[in-house]
Amino acid sequence: MTLVSRWVYGPACLACPAIRPEDASYAGWRGPYCYRCYRRWLRQGRPEGGPRPSRQRASGSFTDRLEDYAELRSWDVSVAEAAVRVGISARTAAQNYEPVVQETAARQEQDAA
Repeated sequence: MTLVSRWVYGPACLACPAIRPEDASYAGWRGPYCYRCYRRWLRQGRPEGGPRPSRQRASGSFTDRLEDYAELRSWDVSVAEAAVRVGISARTAAQNYEPVVQETAARQEQDAA
């Protein structure tokens, strides 16, 4: 992003790549964060270093989490425990991750046979 575009669209948030409006004033506070990061900063108790990364950004991409989840399940770790270790809910694991892991395991068995 060029300096001109930041002048036109406003400065970037210090905690994420979002562009915050130049006239951003959330409840009378003007700061270096976009609205989402500002709300996260408030919920975290206004830490001095700014808001911690969101859970989604901190835990990596879906494929990274899926690989970690599949590895844990291959060690016979329960769905609930694997979900906690990867940083997702047990419901998300059961709905989104477990079908992919089961399908991959079935394909590997077919390829081996």
